[in-house]
Amino acid sequence: MGVLRIHYGLVALLWAARLAAKTTGTTKDLADMSVEDLLNVRVISAARHEQRHLDSPRAISVLTAEDLLRGNYRTVPEALNELVGVMVQETNYAGGSPIIRGMIGNRILILVDGIRLNNAIYRLGPNQYLNTIDLHQVERIEVVRGAGSVLYGSDALGGLINVITKSPEGTGSGSNLQGRAFTRFSSLDRGWSTRLEAGGRRGRLGFFGGASGKRFGDLGRQRFTGYHEVDGDLKLSYQLSERSKITAGFERVHQDGADRTDLLAAGSDLRYEWRPQQRDLAYAEYRMEGWGRYIDGVQVALVYQNQLEKLNRIVTSRPSIERQQQHGVRALGVTTQFTSRLGERQGLTYGVEYSGDGVTSRRTDANLTTGARTEAKGTFADGATYRSFAAFVQDEIEVTGRLSLNLGLRFSRFDLKALTSDPGTGPVPVHDDPAAPTGSLYGTYRVDRNIQAFFGVSQGFRAPNVDDTTVLGSFAGGFEVPNPLLVPERSRNYEVGLKAHGRGVAGTVSYFVSDYRRLIERVPGQFHGLGFLDGNGNGLRDRGEDRVFTRQNIGEARVCGVGLEGQWRPSERWTAYGNVAWTTGDNTITGDPLTRIPPAKGLAGARWRPRRRVWVEGYSLLAWRQDRLSPADHADRRIRPGGTPGFATWNVR
Repeated sequence: MGVLRIHYGLVALLWAARLAAKTTGTTKDLADMSVEDLLNVRVISAARHEQRHLDSPRAISVLTAEDLLRGNYRTVPEALNELVGVMVQETNYAGGSPIIRGMIGNRILILVDGIRLNNAIYRLGPNQYLNTIDLHQVERIEVVRGAGSVLYGSDALGGLINVITKSPEGTGSGSNLQGRAFTRFSSLDRGWSTRLEAGGRRGRLGFFGGASGKRFGDLGRQRFTGYHEVDGDLKLSYQLSERSKITAGFERVHQDGADRTDLLAAGSDLRYEWRPQQRDLAYAEYRMEGWGRYIDGVQVALVYQNQLEKLNRIVTSRPSIERQQQHGVRALGVTTQFTSRLGERQGLTYGVEYSGDGVTSRRTDANLTTGARTEAKGTFADGATYRSFAAFVQDEIEVTGRLSLNLGLRFSRFDLKALTSDPGTGPVPVHDDPAAPTGSLYGTYRVDRNIQAFFGVSQGFRAPNVDDTTVLGSFAGGFEVPNPLLVPERSRNYEVGLKAHGRGVAGTVSYFVSDYRRLIERVPGQFHGLGFLDGNGNGLRDRGEDRVFTRQNIGEARVCGVGLEGQWRPSERWTAYGNVAWTTGDNTITGDPLTRIPPAKGLAGARWRPRRRVWVEGYSLLAWRQDRLSPADHADRRIRPGGTPGFATWNVR
């Protein structure tokens, strides 16, 4: 089927004031870039330092500030949905969970300015956490497809997303001040987004900050989709010397009235609403270049994060009881990173990391008829702690003028302590302290001046978190009980590809194979001796009573796929572009398809730019039918029998 959509928005730019000095470092308009310039875009996420896209041995996609403005996206997840190899599942309008190389949820690592957002209660399946980043504060987004466990630790099994936020512009002793107002309106949901921001510099001190307000109504005829949001951010930088500076940042995202659309629309719930969901991030970072004889650069970052979720829920089988749940995580972290040059052809990046999460989880059942309130166990183990320690090193070697190698090694240790409840045995103490070395070998080979091959072999690692081991509560497919005996997930990954450019043409193609061991998945379980949640106590499974599941390490799986993206610029006015990605995955023990493998997906478009400030583009976003379903997919009431149909949208903007 096809859908025609026209994207439009109202944008106002209000420049407040400019003093003596002009700003520097403005983003170059991508539409003015040559094809060769696109592969020379600087990226930092693949190697934890700046390098050219072309020189990286990884499959990378970049969304710049110009991309984000031209796309007129509503949220960060929606901005990612047009990238090669990324499909975003939006269970609700306030959510958006990216699927990369067959992995989703806590198997994808989310970073903000290189700082981990993933914490101890990030969920196994689709979640809403990527949308707790305000799109209006974003400068660029880098997506690295494939395992990133060596440089970034647990959770980066399928890939990582690094959201880089806006910073104070310029350096030196001059002064400047600027401001901007941005407004976006969309007719289908009657949604408004407004952003006010200001930045400037006074001598060595620079600042940038802003505030956003958003209100979205129901999406057309889809009930339970609207919500509202208030965000704020502030970033300060102080130039200590020509070689060193301190940066401090703070951001808050506050969402209210977000419903769980699928459960409410299905009728299994009468209320399922987050009021509110909130995330705070504060950090301070020190950077210095040329620190001593053997160290060329040093970075030290201190991080504090606080995530809070309050959920009110009424299930259809118990309409008089409102479950009032609150859970959150407070996290402290420190990262120290060094760089050293070993001659003209070799460089090291190395460091140590520590993070510690403390979990709170409470629940009160309120009787709406009598007013009585009963305390109950929260979704997670209240008071659980989750700590990690790690050291890593990356050695980049230019072997010859054509061949470069990148060798990486990491050692990680985790410490999880919790007191959970098991329906059969009562309170169960959980203490898990897995450790893992992980390694990688990547390389590039310059075939000729226009073609560069890249390849890699790497290991992935994800330690069970508090959500994996202690959760007691509902999810989209049923009701879950704890399993404190889980062991870490591991993977071995292989990748080859080509990057090419020349005569107005540029493109990247990559092929990967990932073998997973001990993947954690939900399987049927029991609660009080029954395979379903007996809400009314009659011993029979009635309408609206969920089946019971628990998590286990199911064994082995293989995921493989290919991604292709390219651009052709036949003239200064015309650009054609497109991408396509295909992924398949199977449980190699049972032979069943792996759950949540996305269908083949592609994009094709053309842009016309008659003048510098005028452009028009048309594009089509397509997905093929997906009928290779796992047993878990067949049991998921959100997936229609026989699979998901293909679709195509036709867009003009």
